[in-house]
This record gives sequence, C-alpha cells and structure tokens, in this order.
Amino acid sequence: MRYSLTLFLFFGISLIASAQKSTTDFQTWYDASVKLNLRKGWEVSSRYRIRFNENASNYRGSYLFLEGEKKLNKYFKILANYRLALVEGNNYHRFLIGTNAQFKVNDFTFFTRPMVQYQKQYFVNDESTLNDSDSYLRLRTGLKYKINKHWDTYAYAEPFLKIKQGESLFTSFWQNSLGLRYEYSKNKYATLYYIWQPEVNKKYPDTNQIVGISFEFEIKP
Repeated sequence: MRYSLTLFLFFGISLIASAQKSTTDFQTWYDASVKLNLRKGWEVSSRYRIRFNENASNYRGSYLFLEGEKKLNKYFKILANYRLALVEGNNYHRFLIGTNAQFKVNDFTFFTRPMVQYQKQYFVNDESTLNDSDSYLRLRTGLKYKINKHWDTYAYAEPFLKIKQGESLFTSFWQNSLGLRYEYSKNKYATLYYIWQPEVNKKYPDTNQIVGISFEFEIKP
C-alpha cells in the first residue's frame, strides 16, 4: 500500500513538472500602417507595432516594418520586408524576401506566400552574440472572403521551417491566423485578428495565443 501511494505521488509530481515546462502565453498586439500605391504596380508601406506578453501584462517591445511590393501580373507579386525589433534593450534585424500568388473565384481569393526569413540578433553588452542569426522558410497559405462592400475576412496557416546548415529542413513552429477587416472610410481599414503560434518538434513546446488590432491607411496618388 505504501509502495502504491509513493508511486502515485511520484507520478502526480512528474505530471505537474512536465506541465510546468510547457507554457501558454496570451499576448496582445497593436499596430498601425501606411501604404503608398505607386505607378506600374509598385507599393511601399511602413508599419509600427507594439506587443504585450505575459498574459498581456508586460510591455514586450516595439517593431518597425518597411516593405516594398511589385505586382508582376494579375496573379503574382514579389516582395521584400525589413523589420527592426526593439525588445528589452536588444535589437533584432529581420529580412524577408519572397513572392505572393493569388487567384479569385467569385468572392473567394486563394493565396500562397512562400518567403525566406533571415534574422540577426544584437544583445546589449554581449559581443559573443554578434554572429547569432536564424533563418526560416515560411510557407503561408490561406483564403480571403469578401463579405460585402466594407467587410472581408481571411484565414491562413504558416509553418516556419528552420534552415540549418548541414541539416534537413524541419518545422520549428506554426503561425495560424483568423482576421476580420472593416473599411470604415475610403482606403482606411481596421482589422481584428487572432493568431495561434504553437511550437513543434520540442519535448516541451510553448504556445502563444495572440489577439491584435491593426489600422491601415492607404494612399493612392
């Protein structure tokens, strides 16, 4: 009886310890962007975002995005993106390059956006991290639906495949999202979105649950 009780207590403590090693964090993101539509299919945009983590109680950092797009034809675009992240006194420089393909069927738009991501990390007062970097292949695929003149919605799934020299590609985590966008004035939009970010291929994977709101202003000279 004593052996059984000891085994039961050990098993219970092991379960609690395992659960504590995997965490789920609720975050909130707030951002605003300006997009400039130029001639011959060119678009340039800038976005500023702030994030709160630890169940939306802690200011995580600020993020500045710069992006350029070129429309090749009715179905394809090429794009490049730079992001500067200022997180807890440290700087993260991220670069993206890729393409976006889409086609419409009535009010539905199917899209896929393969991209290569490279991120360079700089930590304050730590010269040993000057060469720290990560690279990913991102494969976003999704669907948009035009509800009416002012409302549309979207959903996508996006695995992040880690690129590591001498190793095969493997999925590090997913970013999956649902969003609802409203055009409240001509070329002015507000989007409410949800993102689910589960890690994979880890013994104790963490998960982020994110709710965000975004405001977008489009300028067409």
